[in-house]
Amino acid sequence: MALSTADVPTVAGVTDTETAPASPAQVSLPTRLDPSTRTRSDSRLVLGLYASTVALQALDTHSTLSGLRKGAVESNGVMGGITKNRVAFIAVKAAMATGTIFAARHIAKRNKVAAIAMLVAVNSAYVFVAVHNYKVASRLR
Repeated sequence: MALSTADVPTVAGVTDTETAPASPAQVSLPTRLDPSTRTRSDSRLVLGLYASTVALQALDTHSTLSGLRKGAVESNGVMGGITKNRVAFIAVKAAMATGTIFAARHIAKRNKVAAIAMLVAVNSAYVFVAVHNYKVASRLR
């Protein structure tokens, strides 16, 4: 089988008669990859809500484990079995934080206000859960 220059793949728009760029600085990135033209989809508010989601999941985990060490019982039937294994419980809580953030990012692609509202609602619920757990744990001292 005979080869021709048409069979040779080209790189980034370089034809078979041109030479490749001498340095990486001469290579132009597509607009969607060029950091100077990329728009930030996550505002500082959203990033703060992501951070608070992680922090509140950590507080919920700590408050739950504190209460369990003092003799409290998990009232959430779904989490009841998982709390018996500390490592599994922490992994599930980390996954919940991650899942919440990924869901918010997905929602934000279409409606940033809805993503913010969802994060505020979820985080507000976890504030109440963590406060409740710490109150229960403090009564059991």
